[in-house]
Amino acid sequence: MVALSEIIAHNESLRQHPSGLVALFVGATSGIGIATLRVLAKSLPDSRLYVVGRSKERFTSELSELERLSDSTEIIFIETEISLIRNTNKIVACLSSRESKLDLLYMSPGNLAFGGPHYTDEGLDLCTSLSYYTRMHLVQRLTTLMLSSPNPRVLSVLAGGHERSLFTTDRDLGLRDPSNYNALRVVDQLTTLHSLAFAHLASLYSKISFLHVHPGWVATGFLSNLLGSGGITGKLLGRVVSPLYRLIATTVEESGARQAFHATSAMYPSREYIRTARNDVNNSAVCHAMYSGFYLVGQDGSTAGANKFLNGLLANGWAGEVWKHTENVFQEVLTKG
Repeated sequence: MVALSEIIAHNESLRQHPSGLVALFVGATSGIGIATLRVLAKSLPDSRLYVVGRSKERFTSELSELERLSDSTEIIFIETEISLIRNTNKIVACLSSRESKLDLLYMSPGNLAFGGPHYTDEGLDLCTSLSYYTRMHLVQRLTTLMLSSPNPRVLSVLAGGHERSLFTTDRDLGLRDPSNYNALRVVDQLTTLHSLAFAHLASLYSKISFLHVHPGWVATGFLSNLLGSGGITGKLLGRVVSPLYRLIATTVEESGARQAFHATSAMYPSREYIRTARNDVNNSAVCHAMYSGFYLVGQDGSTAGANKFLNGLLANGWAGEVWKHTENVFQEVLTKG
């Protein structure tokens, strides 16, 4: 466990070291994402932080707030619909035209609603597209820029450490058959796909550290929105559940401080840093047992080194199989588009 006092001290110490950090934030226009952005905008001098969102106009007040937090950090808004895989090309083009490196890729877009699936224009379920496919396409397309960074990191907020059995019936890994789709299965499937993909990528790119983060219960509007999508029954349930949830949930501000720590702390070094002893191994988090440089990070900053579901899937070659599936979906969607 990493104490909150340690996290706050680390984040404040960042101000003393001009970083020139270049970071891309996807899904950070509300909730945990915007809370993380506030901490880093205030803590990272001389940096450029790119923020992806659907509407710059709707983000105007938040953008002004971020700019006020630091007079030396530049905030650049990229307006696009991130639920579509093809739109990640616009993001990559913007970054490639302006930057020679990318130090941090932070991703937290997501959507989960009752009564799914709900399809995008590309024929993918909205939840699976936001929480998995567009994230992985960004990683794939931004690898070159990240490898030009001295210490690149990918941080994806979902449910690392909570993997379950992979649904493989008829090889329907993406749950594209509506009869295979239900809310609980989607959550488990996306979590497991995410970690398997990161394990595969960590084995290919030793210079990049990959963090699959589970933020725990956080007092955002997510639960209210989720229950509200369930019609009158969900809304009535929300009146009872939401107040109780907020009593036990972490505040958005604390979660944002913790994600900022995860994004910048030396506790989560890449495999290359570990192998070349460029980090203090006594102060490093525990990597996933089979792939150093890949971390399953819990709510309190601790990491899971062993996971019976994930280890079994890795041992049976599912990391590579999942990535083949992912690339096939990219090709299908982008060729059709």
